[in-house]
Amino acid sequence: MGNVKKKIVFGIFSQNKSMAASMLGALAEKLGWDVDVVFLPLESRPQDVLDTLDYIPDIFALSFASYNREQAFFVAKVLKERGIKVIGGGIHATAMPGDLVQTGYFDAVMHGDGMGILDEVLQNYQDLTESVVIHGKKHHNKRVYLDYFFSESQKKILRETQKTDLLTSYGCPFKCTFCASSRKGFMTFPDDQLIEFMVDINDKYGVKVFTFQDDLLFNDVKRVKRISKHLRELPPEKEISFGKSANCRASSFSGALATEIKNLNITDVSFGIESASNKLLKFLNKKQTEEDCYNAIDVCKRHDLYSRINLMFGIPTQDEEDYKTTLEFVKKAKPDIVNMFYYTPYPGTDLYDYCFDHGYIPAEYNRDRFDWFNAQNDGIREVHLKLNGVDYQMADKYMQEISDMYDPLNFLKPLVEEIDKHTWVIFGSSTQIYFSQVLNVLKKIDMKNCLGYYDIDPEAEYCVERRVEFSKFIENDSVVPDCIVTYTHLSSEDYRNFQEIISRKFGNIPLISISTMQRHSLEDVKKMLNPSQI
Repeated sequence: MGNVKKKIVFGIFSQNKSMAASMLGALAEKLGWDVDVVFLPLESRPQDVLDTLDYIPDIFALSFASYNREQAFFVAKVLKERGIKVIGGGIHATAMPGDLVQTGYFDAVMHGDGMGILDEVLQNYQDLTESVVIHGKKHHNKRVYLDYFFSESQKKILRETQKTDLLTSYGCPFKCTFCASSRKGFMTFPDDQLIEFMVDINDKYGVKVFTFQDDLLFNDVKRVKRISKHLRELPPEKEISFGKSANCRASSFSGALATEIKNLNITDVSFGIESASNKLLKFLNKKQTEEDCYNAIDVCKRHDLYSRINLMFGIPTQDEEDYKTTLEFVKKAKPDIVNMFYYTPYPGTDLYDYCFDHGYIPAEYNRDRFDWFNAQNDGIREVHLKLNGVDYQMADKYMQEISDMYDPLNFLKPLVEEIDKHTWVIFGSSTQIYFSQVLNVLKKIDMKNCLGYYDIDPEAEYCVERRVEFSKFIENDSVVPDCIVTYTHLSSEDYRNFQEIISRKFGNIPLISISTMQRHSLEDVKKMLNPSQI
């Protein structure tokens, strides 16, 4: 008999994907280990997960963010009790290694980038004990960051959706006080290696669409042009493209960049505006001005691009003048979509330390342990932690005023009333929080013929079933709806993917978009549902 391979499992908590776990898994496989990735959905019982394994791994590596701390610790405890070597890694381990050490649930804690130290860790894993802190380092070969390992369930998702996320760089050169990315350092991946990776994933899993999650690719128009040129030079049968959305920085967004984005068939652009107040932008170290914010939206309008912005509320030092400035910006600039959320201090950021140093967080809380943090269900609308000295009543007031400007009922009601003359199902995925939000809005409309919702990823991060009281559509050969309705916009890859899934499941029935962006008009809906009357 040959040597039996050692087994390492990476446990992940956010959706069923993790670029960090995929990179580490691919490298571990090259080093001769048998690898798997296990997705641990919110509220899943660790024992249930272990019972599904037909093996006991030599190492179970948990990669998690501060938000998933409580769940990760619970899983680690169960693994430790089974005698499995447990390594903790990810954002929280890097920001607050002592928080993992104090539990006694981890044999080792990976602080920083594990890629450059993984070989040594795997060779000496049996000696790991008593929550030793291992200081990581970057791998000397950038190319290894573009090798991904996927579990069987992840491969299935890739083949079904024909899309995936990708990073074009590691870390961030900017130092926004609310973000920890800059503490990783910064490096970009070579353009030719990015394309090589995309071709490889296309060949293996049929992935056609790559959505870049870092906003730094679209910070450099010259680099975008180079990558675009590489893509155009590929054989036509590869059908590789960017996704329909791009993350950009308002401070570097220009007409030249917008033109290149349009050439890539991208339809909407997201900006982390946070606030339009120069005072607050300086406090957050955004390297961005009020003028940049207005310019970014104006460029989008001139180039027929949808604009999506993020705004933060409840930031330390944020006063009514800051809120008024942001409200005025929204009224004048009129971005297409506004996402709003409350600031939450996370370990590993300068603003986290600021909150402790200036009394915004109660003195009895330990900054080196995160056990006082109680994650809420909705990471966008809920207040995770009420800070001392922050006027949440004022924050609520301005958030509500902006929300009223974008109330979807204004356009949804006549569309839904027309659709509800027929039997229909609302279709979506719990990987997107928008699904729950749309269902909550639909509940406000009197509907008689809605057969319920259909979720293609029922156990994903923003699980609809645990968030919204809404009837679930039960598949039945004898019940086929007249149409399917979705929140995704018409030019999105999600809309195209949903069409393909619906065609397989229900046959040739209309898919109607009720998106806040590019959607079917009332006349479109009438034509789609009553073609004989046209």
